[in-house]
Amino acid sequence: MLLGEAYQDNNLVFCNEDGAPLDARAFVRRYERILDKTGLEKRAYHDLRYTYATLSRQEGVPVKMIQESLGHYSPAFTMQAYSHVTDKMGKDATSRIGNLLAPCVDG
Repeated sequence: MLLGEAYQDNNLVFCNEDGAPLDARAFVRRYERILDKTGLEKRAYHDLRYTYATLSRQEGVPVKMIQESLGHYSPAFTMQAYSHVTDKMGKDATSRIGNLLAPCVDG
């Protein structure tokens, strides 16, 4: 808002102060400084993409939306490369199948 029309609204999550895209290396350096300052465990920046994809799937975000936000060419690639199964996903799947089969067992 301070920059007015000089601000480049590129609908980015992470950007420079003027809205322009961040240089990837500059972002990684910022990320590493944040980890150092907070004392968080060192993780590769790219791990955030895996975490984002996996947690998005766990919470029911449509695969197409995840694919587009990661910039992949196809949803199949996104699911093959970036989505892992969490304990919560396994429990949810088991519960759903149990609920589906319950009328057969009870009835």
